[in-house]
Amino acid sequence: MVGLIVRLRWRVWSGLVRRNTALLVATIIGAVFALGLTLLAVGALVVLRATPIELRSGVVAAFALVTFGWTALSVLGGAAESTLDPSRFALLPVRPGELARGLLAATLTGVPPVLLTVATLSSVITWSQSLATAVAALVAAALGVLTTVLLARVVATGLGGIMRTRAGRAISAVAISVLALVPAMSGIYFGRPGAGVELTDIDAVRLAEAAGWTPVGWAWSLPLHVALGRPMRAVVAATLVLVLLTLLWWLYVRLIGRALTTSLTSVGGSRVRGRGLILRWAGLGPVGVIAARRLAMWRRDSRLVAIAVQSVIMPGILIGQAVVTDLQWTALFALVMLAVFAGLQVLNDLAFDGTAWALHIVTGAPGWQDRLGRVAAALVLFVPAMTILYAVLASLGLLTGGERWLACVLVALGASLGSASYVGSLFPGNAPPPGGSPFASTTGMGAEAALSGMAAFAIPMLVVVPVGVATFVLPDTGALTAALVVAGLLAGCSFVIAGVVAGGQRLDRRGPELLEQLRRAER
Repeated sequence: MVGLIVRLRWRVWSGLVRRNTALLVATIIGAVFALGLTLLAVGALVVLRATPIELRSGVVAAFALVTFGWTALSVLGGAAESTLDPSRFALLPVRPGELARGLLAATLTGVPPVLLTVATLSSVITWSQSLATAVAALVAAALGVLTTVLLARVVATGLGGIMRTRAGRAISAVAISVLALVPAMSGIYFGRPGAGVELTDIDAVRLAEAAGWTPVGWAWSLPLHVALGRPMRAVVAATLVLVLLTLLWWLYVRLIGRALTTSLTSVGGSRVRGRGLILRWAGLGPVGVIAARRLAMWRRDSRLVAIAVQSVIMPGILIGQAVVTDLQWTALFALVMLAVFAGLQVLNDLAFDGTAWALHIVTGAPGWQDRLGRVAAALVLFVPAMTILYAVLASLGLLTGGERWLACVLVALGASLGSASYVGSLFPGNAPPPGGSPFASTTGMGAEAALSGMAAFAIPMLVVVPVGVATFVLPDTGALTAALVVAGLLAGCSFVIAGVVAGGQRLDRRGPELLEQLRRAER
């Protein structure tokens, strides 16, 4: 069963790569970048062999952070891509345990886990001062990789399951925020004034021991305990990590079993309430109906709830950095980032509609109405959020004279909505399957979605640069401030109009082709 699923995984992936040139290019670029980082890590681990234990022990904390970051990225970045969806095996006579072993093996043969394995095996060289520490490092590498991969899959799949209910969405929002804010606290700590002096006082051994007694560090701490002559602590750490792996495996099998017995289409049988919003907006025509439908989905669809939480995490981290460091540019950058994320919500809207988007083609709704309705929904959600954020930052004294910088925020918002409207019409985007985990990518579409996302993110950030330079250079007077804000508003509106018109024309010309891409993505 294991060999069959691994071969099936690579056959599906190779077929996707042969049919999709953009996916092939993105895969090559990503693999080269990841390989470069891996080689740097391997070189650093080899060099650390000749260093004293006070410095070499930092490897434990570094790998513990990798394990935590792997899980966080699987949730925050939608990186829990699964080439083989467990629910597709529901009609086959396969047991959850057998399928779980096969899917885990298929995951471990992916490019990121293989590169992680290479890096962890290099730590054997780091701890090769004696045979005992080398063996402990080898065992730690095996247990650490299993913990990293299995923990990420269990957390992402588990959060995706509980987000199907309203209470589950609230719980998941808190969990996602914790996943993002815990590692960010270190960046905020070291980013405050005077932190550079305190870095020299950090005891790497004590830091490694502290990380080694956390669940993400139990496996990686084995060679450190052996090197410090503490074999009993190594035995305790090994026992703890084995118990953790047993618990994770039990949870993973349970989640696979639920996927085998739960129909994805069951989510459509629930009773939909509160349709008054769409009825009230219906008087605005197709644009109003599209906007109202998107707003209703933002409340009901767990996939969009996950994206909403992810969109406010980075601005939240920047605000925390601004409060600690008292740097005004960090607060302004938080506003710009929130404006950029507003446009990214429009980018993948077609993918969330799926083949249901055929209704737009059948009813003859023009493409510009489709684009404008989605832009209107994003504005209804994010303009109040940006206003509240601006008021909070101003009340904290982090936006002294910040009125003139509103031009940057307005340009970023308009450029982001406009570019996403056009890029989203070129590529249908990437979305988890309906009823599935909100943190999983559609099969084979992750790389293409990453390219389109980078384009939609880079365009507004590049446009903001000259506006920011002009705002910084021009004198701070009331007339110039008003002129900059008005110019920013006009420029932002121009970007939105251009993106809506160009994206709408693209939908009118290539609607059937995009619908076919959406159909293939749902298979």
